[in-house]
Amino acid sequence: MSALDGFYSTWNKARETFGVGTPTDGSQYDGSSSKLLQMKSTIESAAPDDRWQGSGSQAYAAANKEHAGVYEKLADLDKKMAAEVTNAANIVTNGRTRLDNTKSWVDSAVNSLPSGLSSQAREKSLIPIAKEGITQVNNTVQNANKDMNTVAGRFTGLKGEFDALTNQKFAPGEKKGDAEGLADRDGDGKPDEDDVHKRAEQDVQDALSGNQEAAARVEDALSGIKPGHQLSEQQGAYLSQMQAQQHGMSVDELKAAEERLGEHRGIISNSWQLMSNDDVHFPKTETKVDALDNSQNMETGGRSQLPESVQQALGRKDLNSFLSNFDKPSEYAENARQVSTIADIVSHGNSELQRDTGLDAAMLDWSRDTLHDPLRPSLWSAVTGAGGFPEYAEARDNALADVFNTAGRDHAAVSSELSSETGQQFLTDLHNHVWLMHLIRSTTRTAFIR
Repeated sequence: MSALDGFYSTWNKARETFGVGTPTDGSQYDGSSSKLLQMKSTIESAAPDDRWQGSGSQAYAAANKEHAGVYEKLADLDKKMAAEVTNAANIVTNGRTRLDNTKSWVDSAVNSLPSGLSSQAREKSLIPIAKEGITQVNNTVQNANKDMNTVAGRFTGLKGEFDALTNQKFAPGEKKGDAEGLADRDGDGKPDEDDVHKRAEQDVQDALSGNQEAAARVEDALSGIKPGHQLSEQQGAYLSQMQAQQHGMSVDELKAAEERLGEHRGIISNSWQLMSNDDVHFPKTETKVDALDNSQNMETGGRSQLPESVQQALGRKDLNSFLSNFDKPSEYAENARQVSTIADIVSHGNSELQRDTGLDAAMLDWSRDTLHDPLRPSLWSAVTGAGGFPEYAEARDNALADVFNTAGRDHAAVSSELSSETGQQFLTDLHNHVWLMHLIRSTTRTAFIR
């Protein structure tokens, strides 16, 4: 390989790390902060006036003011997050520009050499040109890495602010036995709270089978749940049933159930986000037919509450030690396909529920472990004695892109991932990953820090 070939090889590899297409900046998030400020104004307009006096009015006013203040802080954090996304996009754009400038400089220097030089003299003249070009390329890549690490550090700071707001409670949860809970809305002569557990069990069963009316009732119950707040008896019953009845379903069965739900398909993803949020506490339901939730046995949200098939797929079950599994190379591709399916389901849910959840953390962990997997085409063939790597590589890169575009919406989970002990390795592996060219998406390299 000549000195000039060495430069172009180095340049091409560096250029691939910066992806293709226009990087996504933070402009798309401007509307979010505006909506949060609108919500702040709406809450402030609900402050008690002179017609309501006394200690109750004062307590409500204080809580109302605090609530409005939280939305104002969220809007500010949203702007800061958007700014960091723009910073990341600028790092990519500037890196590409510097690489293009380096290539132009090398091309010009080469073209300026006298045409009458012998082959030996020409090669000798190319060495300092190639050396300077490679130095510039290395500096560009190193500076981009350094700048991305700085962005990651600022995300860590924002995480603490998000956590503080996430843990804040505005008012006590609903109390069992209030006027609404004791009403007989179904006319059966018994208070509704006596029936809510059975109704939740039947509605969830019907919803997962495609019943739209039942799905609407499930959606209504889940939509009122706010992490950090006590769940009502109804909310706890419905979330508990969603956790128990999905527990033994395969990834494909979960996807089929989601497709049957039509406009209510978000209840699958939303239930996963809620049941994996450690700020959500709900009663346990045994995983057996006709079981009802038990308010005397409370569960705390976490990734262990997710359906077993989802946990296994995101945990790369039996794949973390591929030498013991060399006779089943297709399992890698199947795992990646399942993760893409999971990410697709998550993409249809309410992104507002993505606040450092166990689901999003598990998805990011999967991408970290997959990027760090030593499996390469030559190693694949040597160990398995079989083909199939291109199929796996395509499924893997599709899944990575899908995870970054969905779990990447969870700013707190991303910050936790990047600030962990393996955060630097994650960024290094992502930077060095060679994507299949036809699968590279302009947002793939930056989506994970949205």
